[in-house]
Amino acid sequence: RFGLRGPLDNCAVANPDQADQDGDRVGDACDADIDGDGVPNDRDTCPRVPDATQRDVDDDGVGDACQPDLDRDGVPTPIDNCRVRANPDQRDTDGDGEGDACDVDDDGDGVPDVRDNCPLVANPDQANRTGVGAGDACAGDNDGDGVPRGHDNCWLVANASQQDRDGDGLGDACDPDRDGDGVPDAQDDCPDHPDPAQVAALRIMDGERCVGVRQPVEGAADADGDGRPDAVDNCPAVANATQSDVDGDGQGDACDADADADGIAAGDTCPRVPNPDQADLDGDGLGDACDLDDDGDGVLDVADVCPRHPDPLQADRDGDGVGDACDTCPAWAALDQADADGDGLGNPCDPDADGDGVLDRQDNCRGTPNPDQADGDCDGLGDACDAVQGVCP
Repeated sequence: RFGLRGPLDNCAVANPDQADQDGDRVGDACDADIDGDGVPNDRDTCPRVPDATQRDVDDDGVGDACQPDLDRDGVPTPIDNCRVRANPDQRDTDGDGEGDACDVDDDGDGVPDVRDNCPLVANPDQANRTGVGAGDACAGDNDGDGVPRGHDNCWLVANASQQDRDGDGLGDACDPDRDGDGVPDAQDDCPDHPDPAQVAALRIMDGERCVGVRQPVEGAADADGDGRPDAVDNCPAVANATQSDVDGDGQGDACDADADADGIAAGDTCPRVPNPDQADLDGDGLGDACDLDDDGDGVLDVADVCPRHPDPLQADRDGDGVGDACDTCPAWAALDQADADGDGLGNPCDPDADGDGVLDRQDNCRGTPNPDQADGDCDGLGDACDAVQGVCP
């Protein structure tokens, strides 16, 4: 009636069930490390679940290994590939064991998602012939002409033939100057044949269609010597062979006091790029609209982890592609830089993301301020964020 004694008893303390979870022949009743993970019970965040890492991402004192579903996405924590961010689909594009929802580089191409122009398709070279939007690797055939964007000379205008009259790499279907004579087609009276001088008398016509251009007569008046006859020169007194006219007002940039028509003539910080606000973050005299390094830290904006915050060292300790100088969670890799409560600490690393005075680990509406924590239907989801209201059973 007193249970086991002597050499068969695995504990000097009464334990008639002789429970020994880790099988070390020391009964749980007197075992300082019940689960045998090398962490004493008094310091073990999960004393009955082996977990040598003692990971506790939400810092609530209860280890992840013994919280059945930490992020409430329906996937048990031990096998969840994103333990603190809900991702019921468990998608893991690059198969690295870390779900896309919390992986800073979903496709594993070495380019952080925040800077990757194809975050779900590996393309370490980041090729993008358009210079905007998605990279060539994932853009497909934007215009449906059967030519993939990476090879299409008009990626937004269907042109299966890929004709390129002036050989400039831009197809005729989308080239604003398809004959390459420096005169935009909209202003060119002979758009299919180089005609920089735009002299009507030199054109060869077939009805109303221009089919060719004769060479200009030597000796035509050209006061500035730029090769453009005065009669058609948009700056007849200032040499400007390209006839560039950014604002399209008929006056060449070379002699236009406000070439970009932004209302700023003298002292324009971007004389050929409209910028009426004249913003100049680094005060270098070059406006942000045309400055390749807005913050003046010596790193071009296209490669700068914080293009609006000077940081020549480009520190990014969490490796999420957002530099420490502008990262709302500098020590926590996070794609989400949102800061719901505006306290300067990003949601992923803010213990009280919504700033309602209730820590997230205890908050029944983590993203919606609700200091009263009211929960009318007792379903564990606060009224402030519960789409389906009810009553307690």
